[in-house]
Amino acid sequence: MDRIARIQEMETHLDRVNAVLRNTDAASPELLAVQDSVRSLSAYYSSPLWREDFQADEAGSLPRGLRRGVLSEDAIYDLLAEYDERLNTMERTINMNSPLDTLLSRRSIRKFKPERPERSDLEQIIEAGLYAANGMGKQAPIVVAVTNKDLRDRLSEMNRRIGGWPEGFDPFYGAPVVLIVLADKTVPTYVYDGSLMMGNLMQAAHLLGLGSIWIHRAKQEFESEEGKAILKALGVEGDYEGIGHCALGYIDGAEPEARPRNDGRVFWAE
Repeated sequence: MDRIARIQEMETHLDRVNAVLRNTDAASPELLAVQDSVRSLSAYYSSPLWREDFQADEAGSLPRGLRRGVLSEDAIYDLLAEYDERLNTMERTINMNSPLDTLLSRRSIRKFKPERPERSDLEQIIEAGLYAANGMGKQAPIVVAVTNKDLRDRLSEMNRRIGGWPEGFDPFYGAPVVLIVLADKTVPTYVYDGSLMMGNLMQAAHLLGLGSIWIHRAKQEFESEEGKAILKALGVEGDYEGIGHCALGYIDGAEPEARPRNDGRVFWAE
């Protein structure tokens, strides 16, 4: 396909997606009808072809009357960002009507976009964690919500060293937010309570259209002198043990498919 035909085709895709975004409500199922156009635009924008076409436009090599909105540096990026946000809104609406489907469709995510989720979404996720079932109503677990990039990267490096991975590996898979669950060791059920909180955090993130994954080694992190110093600096006092990290953010790519469930895991006593 030559350059002119390619730009014209991408303009058609751009028009289709824009029409749906401008003429439908926030959670319209019509968003799904333009997914092929969205994929085409995304592939084009991330390929060398877009840069070549952009440079040709800058050099004045394209016909004067040719529509070239796709060659704007922000046009496709902004459109894809808005589409993703609208699609997440639609999925949240659907999931709210099917709570069991939400439980069954959550997956562990291992690739995140760098953009940080909205503070309001994080607050809702944390609230869901605070309402997790807990032994004797003691509410043993607490949450340390890490959105500061420097601290997030410091914790990632600590976790990497504990896990024995090579330099440069990020155990949080690029997630911009890490919710650390710790629990009061003086409460007999603290490990179970913290685990239930972790489950609530991950399910709430999924309900809000975000991805998450449970990352271990919080125990070792916060038993170290460096980890203890971090907690002290944050004002956390008490005999707490790290239960897990809920790394979360916007999913980069498709969610993984569920593995088949193993047989022989249910025993009825009727």
